This record gives sequence, structure tokens and C-alpha cells, in this order.
Amino acid sequence: MRIRIIFTLVLLCGLATNLLSQNNDNDNKWKRAMDLLDNHYYREALNILESLMDDESYRKDCEDVIEHEIKPKMAYITCKTQNGVVIDEQFKLGCIAVDTLLYIKSNYNWDIQSFTHGVKVEKKGKGKLRILIQEDNKGLSEKVDTVVLSSGSFPNKVVREIRIVQEAHPAYLRPSTKSLSFTADSLLSSEITVYTNHTSSQWGVCNYDEQWCCVECDSNNIKITVKENTSVENRETRIEVNSILDSRLNFIVNITQTAGDAELLLTKQDLEFPADSVVPQYVRVSSNTRWHISDFPTWAVVERVGSSDSIRVLCYENLTGVEREANINVKSGNKILPIHLRQMAKSILFSKRNVLAGRNISFGLSAGYLFPFVNSSSSGNYTGSVINYSLGNGEENVRYCSGSGFTMNAIVDFRVYRNWYIKTGIDFAYIKYENSFNADVDRTFNKVLNTVYKGTFQNDFNESYEFGFINIPVMASHRFVFDDWNNVQVDFGPVVSFALSGKMSFEGNSNSDNVYPHSVNNYNEIGPAIGNRTSEYTRYTGEMNLFDTKVNCTTTSTVGGMSKDYLNEYSAVAAPFKRVNLALRFGVVYECAGVQVGLVYTQMLTNMANRDFWDSRRLPLFGKTSDVLMAGYKHMINTLEIKLGYVFRY
Repeated sequence: MRIRIIFTLVLLCGLATNLLSQNNDNDNKWKRAMDLLDNHYYREALNILESLMDDESYRKDCEDVIEHEIKPKMAYITCKTQNGVVIDEQFKLGCIAVDTLLYIKSNYNWDIQSFTHGVKVEKKGKGKLRILIQEDNKGLSEKVDTVVLSSGSFPNKVVREIRIVQEAHPAYLRPSTKSLSFTADSLLSSEITVYTNHTSSQWGVCNYDEQWCCVECDSNNIKITVKENTSVENRETRIEVNSILDSRLNFIVNITQTAGDAELLLTKQDLEFPADSVVPQYVRVSSNTRWHISDFPTWAVVERVGSSDSIRVLCYENLTGVEREANINVKSGNKILPIHLRQMAKSILFSKRNVLAGRNISFGLSAGYLFPFVNSSSSGNYTGSVINYSLGNGEENVRYCSGSGFTMNAIVDFRVYRNWYIKTGIDFAYIKYENSFNADVDRTFNKVLNTVYKGTFQNDFNESYEFGFINIPVMASHRFVFDDWNNVQVDFGPVVSFALSGKMSFEGNSNSDNVYPHSVNNYNEIGPAIGNRTSEYTRYTGEMNLFDTKVNCTTTSTVGGMSKDYLNEYSAVAAPFKRVNLALRFGVVYECAGVQVGLVYTQMLTNMANRDFWDSRRLPLFGKTSDVLMAGYKHMINTLEIKLGYVFRY
């Protein structure tokens, strides 16, 4: 019993001694932590205080110091992506080049301490770090770079290392082309570039025809060489390119080579039969391979003579009235030779050859005499001329006559099909015609001091019109052929007409022996005659550009035996005519050995009159106009031409 008591006392003394020793150690740690805290070694002080947290007597004090003294002052660095994701140790990116930002937060100024060569970093403002990777990662493994950031200063300095991880590129294997073609006699090599991130040991080629195709490979190229193809058939093979890493990346390159030239000869390639042929014709075929016949017409019997190398051709009777032609094709390998087949027609009108001979494109010249037909009309009470004679009724109607003209033509013929042609070219046409005016006109003039002169004048005027046109016809033309030298052409099509010039010259007299002076009141009302009768004779001459608005007129007035000349200039509201017009032409031409004689009629389709001029006062020669103006005036010049020309066709 006594021994047990002694053992218990000894144990209690040991425990008390250990407890006192532990308390002394914790006191020393607390003092050490406070010293470190005073010297700004916050991170070391934090480690000591966190170890004292197990002691209940120090826990509350340690928590207060950590919360209020260490954490607010200890340097730290946090990183986030643009999406707000916190980065702990590494920042993962895709395999392609990237330019992105990280958001850096620290309680002290932070800076870039170092980074590896594969990444470029740049501080952008206070809280942004630019990460730039300029090249794609084409490798099959991840690419890792390191960026080291620091914040604070010794001893309160923190260093943060961020691993920038660029993902591995997916395995790829693709060619620059998947097909190559070679000619039969090609002796050159062709190369296919293989784009891949494999090594040369991770892909290869197989399964091709090694008898005529040779394949060599290096790390990024497939070199292909073929032998000459002496056969008459095309040949092809496939080169399989396989990936050891992933069979889904395998691909096939198709190689083709054209056949060698076949030898094919025909004893005849042009066969001509009469309309009622009953005798066949034969063509002998020489070839180094098999041959066959194709594409022959239904009106001919074409067959191979047994197993020989001859072709038998016979035509049915031609009752169509026109010559017919077709081709028979003989094929051997890649070579085709035609046999041209032609059969004459039974016809009364046409000869054996009913397709016009000569060139497909021909040029020619012609000249002709023109008969113009001037068609003018209006929707008003009368149809006048360029000059306004102030009557405003049917006595002023135009009477165009004495028309004539000539043409000079350059011709171009284009054969479209057989006897169908397009005929075009360029024409110069000169046209002239006249109009006269002989009606009496009551005129009032020379108002002086409430006196005017009034009388009836006898008129005799002549108007002469001249035009120069450039015409461009585009006509369809069919040739009715009699023989190689004689044919009749029927032409029909539109014509675009450009007026180069247009002039109207006029001259005439306006005379009266019964001119009396009359009084005029303040209301311009004319009273009875108040004086003796007098005479007045006036001569008018002038001309007008029909595509302009200016008119010059010379007037010679004779009163009481005394003459006086006046030069007057008129200005119309618009030019009388339009320069560009459209017409339709129809012609019939007989041709013999290139010499042509024809009759051509041209009908103008558009109205060449400028309504702004014709619906206005026009040219008021006597100084006044009728109260009745024309409306809806139309002016068209149609022509009939007799022509003579020559075409360089043969």
C-alpha cells in the first residue's frame, strides 16, 4: 500500500514537471511570434501562432492576433480568369495561340518576377496581367510555361508561381491532295505534302500497285513516280496512308494514269452518196486494239463485215428534198475517228449542193439609190412643217416631195448554221426632200403711233431638207441556194439609226399690193383704213440645223420702191428632231459569184420628232402664230433602196 502511494506521488510530480515545461515552451513560442510580428515576419509568426492554437489558454489570443495583426498586413496574391475562376496552381488553355488577361489582386504592389520563353507576359494597369502565346501547340503533349509574380518587400514578400498549360493538339494527318493524274508517257514525279503532328515512325503507306507505281516517303512528303502506260486502257491504284496513333485519321490517295495512244487508221473518211443510192461503200479499219462503231444516223445502214476489219455503209433513198449529212464515229481505246457521210437530195429547185459555199465570215461593200417616203401626222387640225406660217388650218399642211438619196454600205456576213446567217455592218445614208407653201396669209405689222398696216399677202415658199445617217443593221438572213455561185437572200431585222447631220434651207416671197394703214385704239382694237394703199414685197432666205435650236434668217423688205435687208436670229424651245432612232429592215438580194443586186425597204419604228418643238410655236417666220397649235406630231422617214454590191465570199 505504501509503495503504491509513493508511485502515485512520483507520477504526479512528473506530470507537473512536464506541464510546467510545456507552459514554458508555449510562452517562448508566443514571445518568438510577437518578436517576428514586430519585425514584419508575418508569415513566420503565423506559422508559430497556428501551432499554439492547440493550447486552449493561447487560442483566443492567437485568433485575435492572426485576424487583426497578421492577415491585414501579410502580403498575398490571388489570380482569377476573365470568367472569375480562381487560379490555384495552373492556368489551362487550348492548343491554339491565345491572347488573354488574368485579374491579379494583392494588398501590396505586385510585379512580374520571371517567365519562361514560351509565353509573353505584360502588366496591364494595376490589376491585369496579359498572357500572350503566339504559336499553336501542334505537338501531341502539353506545353507548360511558368510565370512568377511577387508582391511586397522583404521580409513581408510573397512569390506566386503560375503554371501556364497549353493543351496538346489533337492528332492530325492530312494530305495536300487526295488524287493525282498522270499522262500515259509521264516520266516526272509528283509529291504530296503530308500535314501532321505525327513523327515519321507514326504513319506509313501500303496497298498500292507496285508494278507501275513507285512510292517513297520521308517525314512530310510522299513522292510518287509512275511508269509509262503502253496499254490502251486507263489504269488506277490507291495508296493507303495509315496512322499508328488513330485509325480514324487514315486516308487514301487515288492515282490515275491515262491510256497510251491507240493506233487507228481509216482508208476513207468522206463518203458521198447520190439521193437514190443502192450501192454500198466500204471503209477498211487498221488498229492495234479492239474497235467499234457508234453514232451513225437512222437513214443509213452501218455494220461491220463479219469478223473482218471493214465497215459497210449504205444509205436509204433521200426523199426529204434537202441534202443531209452525218458523222459515223469509229472508236478504238481513247482514239476516235469520224467518217463524214453526205447524201444528195432529190429536188427540182436545188442542185446537189444546197449549202452555200464560201467562207463562214465574209466581208463586202455596196452602194444604192434611195427613195425616201416621209410620213408625218398630228392629232390636231393640221400637220405643218418646221416653219409656222401662222394659218393654223389645213392650208398649212405639208406636202413633202422630190425625195431622193444614196447609201454606201460595209457588209459583214456570219454563218450561224448551214444557210442561216447574221448580216450586219455599217451604212451611210444621205436623204433629201422638199416642201412648199403657197397659201395667202392676212398679216398685220408695224404698229407706230396708234397706226398699223394690214393686208393680204401672197406667199411662195420652198423648204429643202437634207439628212445624213449612220445605220447599223443586225439582220437574220436565209440563203436559198441554186448552186455554188447563185443564191437568193431574204433578210429581216432591226436597224439602229444615228443622225450625223440635218439641215433645213428655205427661201420664198411674201408680197402684197393692198396694204392699208388702220387706226388702233387704246384697247388694241383695229379700226377702218385711214390712209392710201401701199405695196410691200418681202424676200426670206435662211437655214436651220434640225438638231439645234438656232435659226438664221435674212429678210429683204421692199416698200415704195425702197429695199432694206434685215438679219434675224430665232431661237426655238427645242431641236426639231432626235438623233437616235430605231427601224425595221426587210430585203431581198440576188447574188451571183459574190456580185449582189437587191431591193431593201426600211420602216422607221420610232418617232424622230421632238414634241417639245412641234407642240410649241415652232419657227414663227411672220412674227406671229396662230392660236391653234399642233399636237402629237409624228415624223418618220421610210426608204426603199436599190443596191449593188460585192461580197468577198470565195
